[in-house]
Amino acid sequence: MPKTSEESSKSSGFGEYFGRLLLEPLPDGRRMRLAEVFGFIDVNKKRWPVPQNAIVDGASIPKVLWSVLGGPFEGKYRDASVVHDYYCSVRIEAWQAVHRVFYDAMIASGVSQSRAKLMYSAVYFAGPRWSTMDTENTKIPRVDENGRSFSVLQSRFDKDVLKIVSANEQPMADLLQSEFSSVQENSEVQLHLKKMQKLIEDYDPTLGEIEGALDQITQFLHLQTTCDTRNHTLVEPPTE
Repeated sequence: MPKTSEESSKSSGFGEYFGRLLLEPLPDGRRMRLAEVFGFIDVNKKRWPVPQNAIVDGASIPKVLWSVLGGPFEGKYRDASVVHDYYCSVRIEAWQAVHRVFYDAMIASGVSQSRAKLMYSAVYFAGPRWSTMDTENTKIPRVDENGRSFSVLQSRFDKDVLKIVSANEQPMADLLQSEFSSVQENSEVQLHLKKMQKLIEDYDPTLGEIEGALDQITQFLHLQTTCDTRNHTLVEPPTE
């Protein structure tokens, strides 16, 4: 059964959660996927949203602490660990701020200050860290070879490419919209070249736009499974 956390509107003085945490276990038995948007609002009213379909695995919390937690998705630590795990993955905020919001979220979840401080000390010392450059580069919009920016998953070309790439014979467009992905480990991912040829003729995309459209698929698969480009195959040879 999916793991849930009721919607919270109660403020702790350290911040409050918004949305409902609904976790769906993935087939590997380790990772969880969010079925709905969930997040935390810190004391400065900064929102820390975790989007629907985000994948979390508790890895942002050192495993030595799991004996204390009883697992990253159990007890009072669960909601805070989901927020922390997601922001350690995307790295769009400074690592110091991400670890601090983990502490605030633990307090909001009812963890005692002494235990929350111990957990904070552990992730601050042994948890993930990344550079300011990583954070700034992550926030920069993707650009093509002419320096023009474009938004992944926003252009018609991006969306049409999702329709001609399939995993387990299902179009990626359908998998991205489904509440529970059926992508399995080592799934064969196919690009239909004849259809790609037609899209290139119709849109005349730049190389950067082609890269962006294909990268979004690789990124999604990487979050879902251990699939890599060794599982990518090409079908339907193009015409001359």
